[in-house]
Amino acid sequence: MVTICMGVKNTTRANTSGTSEKYYRRSIYVPYMDSLIQSLKTRFSETNTPAFMLYWLHPAQLEKAERPDYKEMVQTIHQFYNFNNFEQDAMSWYDVTKEGNFSLKTRKNWNLWTW
Repeated sequence: MVTICMGVKNTTRANTSGTSEKYYRRSIYVPYMDSLIQSLKTRFSETNTPAFMLYWLHPAQLEKAERPDYKEMVQTIHQFYNFNNFEQDAMSWYDVTKEGNFSLKTRKNWNLWTW
């Protein structure tokens, strides 16, 4: 037996009137875009910033960074991950890289397996 309740709002499916374009927009596109926006807000939130800063530890990016900016990034990463001696090691690598005898051309020719 099926009971029909008059005056009760349907909450199980999207009721859209009009064209198929309006149906698609209301029941698929808008909820999808809301979900996508929420995912992007979560992914690029302040709590994930240190994870994105790890990119700047790569030697190719390290050469592009200025010392005060790099030091600030290193401190943020250290506060988030709490590695032992991370700040000192990272700044030492920065200094060695910026001296000039540690260029990308030199590093490309290294054979790490001969050590």
